Amino acid sequence: MPLRIAVVGAGFSGAVVARELAEAGHTVEVFESRDHVAGNCHTVR
Repeated sequence: MPLRIAVVGAGFSGAVVARELAEAGHTVEVFESRDHVAGNCHTVR
């Protein structure tokens, strides 16, 4: 049975778990306070 899941934070772990849950057939909504994903892994050029 597919679930509706909220992921708070789109850092590296949040992004990975959101993708895994979506691929498993669940409806996922990601909430992030910044304007980009990947948290501190994000590179600015």
